[in-house]
Amino acid sequence: MNIAVITLVSSTSPNGLSNYIKCLINALKQVDEDNTYYIYANKEFASFLNLNHPRFKVVLVNIPHFPRLVYRPVYFFWQNFISPQSFIKNKIDLVHLPNPIPFIYKPSNIPFVTTIHDLVEIQGLRHNKLHRLFRIFASKSSANNSEYVLTVSDHSKSEIVNHFNLDPENVIRVYPSTSITSDNKKPNRLGFQKPFFLHVGGKKNNKNTDRLIQSFIKSKLNKKYDLRLIGDVVTGFKRLEKDGIYHDGVVEESKLKSYYSEAICLVYPSLSEGFGLPIIEAMSFGTPVITSKIGAMPEVAGEAAILIDPYNEHEITNALKLIASDIKLREDYKQKGLDRAQFFSWEKCALETINVYEKAIKRFKFT
Repeated sequence: MNIAVITLVSSTSPNGLSNYIKCLINALKQVDEDNTYYIYANKEFASFLNLNHPRFKVVLVNIPHFPRLVYRPVYFFWQNFISPQSFIKNKIDLVHLPNPIPFIYKPSNIPFVTTIHDLVEIQGLRHNKLHRLFRIFASKSSANNSEYVLTVSDHSKSEIVNHFNLDPENVIRVYPSTSITSDNKKPNRLGFQKPFFLHVGGKKNNKNTDRLIQSFIKSKLNKKYDLRLIGDVVTGFKRLEKDGIYHDGVVEESKLKSYYSEAICLVYPSLSEGFGLPIIEAMSFGTPVITSKIGAMPEVAGEAAILIDPYNEHEITNALKLIASDIKLREDYKQKGLDRAQFFSWEKCALETINVYEKAIKRFKFT
């Protein structure tokens, strides 16, 4: 098969989507000896992927990622009206969209598979109203024009099936894995004065950062511990440093490894996630995890994390105190987390994804 993977709405920042594409492609290199992949990307993303393999061919499409308002319409025009010519030229048998797009025109002779990671937008927890409506429309349009929809958890599958009224057989859960793992090399020390709780994810509404901050303040643990938040830059955090709360912004991968390896605990009380990648990132470093008992988080964490009601500051506070006070409990969750992280594998993800490709082509040919 000749498989096209379209990456043109992906930025080179190490976010969930870009890492999903990069790790999936790297895993496909390892496990797939039969198919040829045409990776449609701009120069920046092609460089980010660092492709150097005879069966993985870059098709350069010079559409930058930023500014989005300017180039997204250009990309959608390319996808709907220009890309079919390239698909014919490269004898493409199947197109994989790792991120949904609105369809105006779809080639009638090629099956599509789309990955929809989550439907956080339907809860109004992310993006402004217009952006949310657009993303929901794009997801629905892609789902209706694809042979199969891939998603990253049973929780997301349930939301996609119910919200878009799809046949459950057409939505297939394939777990991703983590792009950041301990490689047995000791990370550089961060040099902080106090041990710290860690939150990864920035200050998006679904991340529940405000409740976490208030819970940490109420815990009065700041005499011995700090709370450090990693993610998008947020203003106004200087005033919280007196309470032991620091916003350290976006950090590169090597430094993030240091945060995971040194943190006393990852605190991830999100209100909604399609998967919750930081959970298994932390577990792979042996870092205990406190996370939510709703959404995809309990599915991902299994029995290897302390689960709390993310709307209940009292529960969050008590969980922080419990982890801080009980060394044996931390050791127990360290081992449970290390075991749980082994359950998720990019190799398994790639093999299951190839299986979906084959099912899509078989269905397309015989229906």
